[in-house]
Amino acid sequence: MESVRNYDIKHLLLDSSQSVVEVEDQAYKAVTAKFGMDLMKTRLRKIARVATADAKREEKSARISAELRQELNLPMAFQSFPSQDEAMDWLLSPVPA
Repeated sequence: MESVRNYDIKHLLLDSSQSVVEVEDQAYKAVTAKFGMDLMKTRLRKIARVATADAKREEKSARISAELRQELNLPMAFQSFPSQDEAMDWLLSPVPA
């Protein structure tokens, strides 16, 4: 988080494609909520996430992300992608006003 703030990062790529997460939904949501609240203290504008091939995990991630975006009213754009290339294309595209 410190790097995002110190380097005034506006676009962030999170590559989850190879990650393994084995925590309960409540713990996952708590960690993700803390991450989101910390990001709100930065000037970050867009977050692109490279998804895993695990459909069940992606469903859980999408559900929790949607809940948190609504609960926290996150000011940055967030989207998941199946590939790093698609994520980078979106990150580098202009942010709508």
